[in-house]
Amino acid sequence: MLILIVALAVVLSLLAEVAWAYMQDRRAAGWVRAEVREHHVIMRKLGRMR
Repeated sequence: MLILIVALAVVLSLLAEVAWAYMQDRRAAGWVRAEVREHHVIMRKLGRMR
């Protein structure tokens, strides 16, 4: 029984680690997209100034 509990804990820990990495990647990708949008806005405004 103890072996099953330990095995379940290991599997749940691995799943949590994968989910955490996925969420961190999503968060990082969201920041990149926001910066790219900001860059496009700045470049549009600079283009209109010429």
